[in-house]
Amino acid sequence: YSLGVMMADRLIDRGADSVLKSVLSSAWEPVLVENMNLDDSQTRECVLVERAFLMRLGGGCQVPMAAYCEPCSDGVRLEAAVTHPDGQPIYRDSYTGPLKDYSLGVMMADRLIDRGADSVLKSVLSSAWEPVLVENMI
Repeated sequence: YSLGVMMADRLIDRGADSVLKSVLSSAWEPVLVENMNLDDSQTRECVLVERAFLMRLGGGCQVPMAAYCEPCSDGVRLEAAVTHPDGQPIYRDSYTGPLKDYSLGVMMADRLIDRGADSVLKSVLSSAWEPVLVENMI
């Protein structure tokens, strides 16, 4: 599934390019060291929110899910979705407001669980599926 299906107006994974440093091979290490100032604190915080969302739900390759967080005038805008591999049902939610820390991603995952996304995770992954405890993301 294309993440564009989940968030029709844009791909959610655009934030992934902000973590380029984490995927550079060791051959690029000298370039990385010279460009450490490329870190953007807002982008880093948004990526942590996205990762916390995926971690809370046990994100992998079996269940389409995604979160996209971006800075905005009110703080951040977070969009998230979980869908069954067959395309239905789709659980979505969004948040616009202040960003305290990565726990916003956990909160969004819990909101989707409360709306029924856990039924997708339990039917695809395991009937014993439980949310993952997320702590100390830095």
